[in-house]
Amino acid sequence: MVRTRYQRATMTELDPPNNSDTGPRPEVLIIAGRGLQNFVHALAAFSALRMHHGSDRIHFIIDPDLVAFASLSPYFDSVIERPSTSFRLAKLLRSRSWSMVYDLECSAQTAWAYRLAYGFGRKLGRSSPPPWSGHVAGCSFPVERNQSANTHIADRLLNQINQAGVHDRPPASLAWVSRAANSFSTPFSLDQSFILIGVDAADGSSGWSEALLGECCALIEGYGHTPVLIGCSPDPRRADEVAQFAPKTIDMAGHVSLEDIVFIGWAASGAIGYDNDTMHLIAAAGCRCILLYDPVSDAALTGHRGPDVAILRRHRIDAIAPAEAVQKLYVKAVA
Repeated sequence: MVRTRYQRATMTELDPPNNSDTGPRPEVLIIAGRGLQNFVHALAAFSALRMHHGSDRIHFIIDPDLVAFASLSPYFDSVIERPSTSFRLAKLLRSRSWSMVYDLECSAQTAWAYRLAYGFGRKLGRSSPPPWSGHVAGCSFPVERNQSANTHIADRLLNQINQAGVHDRPPASLAWVSRAANSFSTPFSLDQSFILIGVDAADGSSGWSEALLGECCALIEGYGHTPVLIGCSPDPRRADEVAQFAPKTIDMAGHVSLEDIVFIGWAASGAIGYDNDTMHLIAAAGCRCILLYDPVSDAALTGHRGPDVAILRRHRIDAIAPAEAVQKLYVKAVA
């Protein structure tokens, strides 16, 4: 099992305002989209916001299960668990005089929180809204939904902050993960050649059966590589059935952290997997990826981004033969 040893900062509320010798630092708030996929697609936007705001104090709201991972990044001064209701988010909004708010989630919850904090609230003598980038009518930098409806989320977010005056366009990067880990170990040598199999099925889709997974792993073993099952959800029965076809397969699904997955993605010779959060992270790490899509997945809007990504699409995932996926992986390797 992979292990990393270092402290993680988890916050559920804002810390006291931070004042420097030259006076209070401007306070900036970023509200992230939900899920790891949206976090990965927003990496370039986060970097641009950090560059633009320099020494400003940036607070970041994200899902509870992503607080630890986001806390490792250099983009934020504090990371806060997403409030569970619009009322709690409105309370957080009213707790500071924000110099800027970037609503990258653009949800009904954030719209209601805005109205509760600054719309209806003004009738109660509350302050005017801060500069706000989002989809709320009447905000300072409104997002035009019609223009972004057919735009990939990574590009949409960069366009959104560009409208708010953030014009930097740095590349998405996970290099900060390597600076955050004090130690790293695996049950196999990272010097050996191994292929990742991202086993978590996408929402609304069904993946390969255990027999097809086993066939894929057996083919990979035949090329002299070690198959490694990876994902967020452990499934011992799946691992046992796959091992009947490919006994050298290593099961790490559910036994690794997100930063571990980045390290493993850097070292892997390639990856095959579905449209899932794990594969988004592996692709962003620069690993050569073959993605298996069915009609539920939309590559134009939420597709995987990375330097070496190819997609196989069928009406059903199980209509994609393991031999086709493995061959495409190795053809890309030769090319």
